[in-house]
Amino acid sequence: MVKKSRFREIVSSNKNIIKDAEYFKVTYTPIEIIERKETFELYRELSVFTKYRKPNNILLKGFPGSGKTVTINFIIKELNERFKDIDVLYANCDSKSSSSVLKVLTGDSTKNNFSNLMGKFLDLIKKDTIIILDEIDRSNKIESLLYSLSRPNEINKSFNKNISFILVSNHLRWEDTLRDNIRSSLQLKQIIFNPYSEHEIKNILKDRIKNGFHNIKAISNELLELIARIISKEKRGDCRVAIEALFYSAQLSESRNRNEIIQEDVRQALKIAINKSDKSLISKLKDNQLLVLYLVTNLEFKSLDDLHKGYHDTIQKEKMNIEGISRVMIFYILNYLDDLCLIEKTIITEMENGIPRKRTKINPNVDKEVVLDELVIRGLRLSNQ
Repeated sequence: MVKKSRFREIVSSNKNIIKDAEYFKVTYTPIEIIERKETFELYRELSVFTKYRKPNNILLKGFPGSGKTVTINFIIKELNERFKDIDVLYANCDSKSSSSVLKVLTGDSTKNNFSNLMGKFLDLIKKDTIIILDEIDRSNKIESLLYSLSRPNEINKSFNKNISFILVSNHLRWEDTLRDNIRSSLQLKQIIFNPYSEHEIKNILKDRIKNGFHNIKAISNELLELIARIISKEKRGDCRVAIEALFYSAQLSESRNRNEIIQEDVRQALKIAINKSDKSLISKLKDNQLLVLYLVTNLEFKSLDDLHKGYHDTIQKEKMNIEGISRVMIFYILNYLDDLCLIEKTIITEMENGIPRKRTKINPNVDKEVVLDELVIRGLRLSNQ
């Protein structure tokens, strides 16, 4: 009898637990969204356009893993199936400008300027259209696009179709960065997806297990509660991380030729899933955001002024090619890092000379080595590291 090589043994091992890996992927779209009551409000706002063709721009925001992506995928699928007289366009805005988003929407790879691209885009619209702009908070100078698409007749007087937006943001205060005339023009209806509770996370995991596992008893109720509790506490209910931790738990158990998940599998899988999530979030930060995160994970600052000074001192000392920013922008960045659950920002009151003073306390919520690794990847290595 020919002995199997170690390679064959590993890559062709039986799937004792996982029946269908599709149910654990970010791209999986369920038949119905569960444990997300806020979707009803989103559907009602969306119906203003589908029923009456009245533009009704929506800002959908919430912490990472709060169900925004799966809900958007569900909406796109339903709209395409049920409304043949409505076009649904999608673009991810991460690091994109107004022109680059238009190039995605038009498929234009030329060097056309913004005005030409906008004119071409409006010419291509033959039906009433819903435009979904994902990760709008990570866009780069996108105000021109938002303003122009909210007032298409100012560009093309003969344009007679209706356009409505769904903007998706992880940043709970993103709209505060918009100019007043943009906010006024968009008239955004804000819908917030709150973090999932432990109970909700557990129910979602059970739903994925029902179709994704051979046997729903492959993991105990107690271990599901452990995943839900850790993710709720450490990652602010990020359900994507919980689902990945469940999947890795099953993988680890299968690799050890078991058909039942044990606590050791779960704890190891949680570390893998959390680390992967943190790396992904950090890799998408702008350089100035990354530097602020580095400073608050490695040093302690008593005030925003101290952090602002530390930021500029570091740029000057290390000769970094990073833009200088205002104290107010430091405040916005801290809020954003807090929204991403990379830090935990709290306001505390301390007595100073008998007078109560409020200050911002920052607790890092990420392994500082992951932050340093990203600095190195970008060529922003620090001399003291």
